Amino acid sequence: MLAGSITNAKLANSGVTLNSQSLSLGGTLTLDTDNIGEGSTNEYFTNTRARTALSVTSSTGLSYNNSTGVFAGLDATASVKGVASFASANFTVTSGAVSITGVDGGTY
Repeated sequence: MLAGSITNAKLANSGVTLNSQSLSLGGTLTLDTDNIGEGSTNEYFTNTRARTALSVTSSTGLSYNNSTGVFAGLDATASVKGVASFASANFTVTSGAVSITGVDGGTY
């Protein structure tokens, strides 16, 4: 012990209490989220909070399930920019751009 030091036993208060956890002076204490209350501004992460913070706008071609956190592509319609399929003989797709490569002369 260093010269002039006072032992914990000689102190009136030789420890502290943090969130109902006792700590002797000079000791260590590990706290986790079970020991520390959540604040009103800084809240703990939960899957439910993350999932409810996300949404998709209609006509984007996506759906979102906030119970599972899964995004999915919707089939394309006249009003929804969604997922579409094309016959490869008549169309090519490069980086998302669709080009007509051949027309069969059918009725339109």
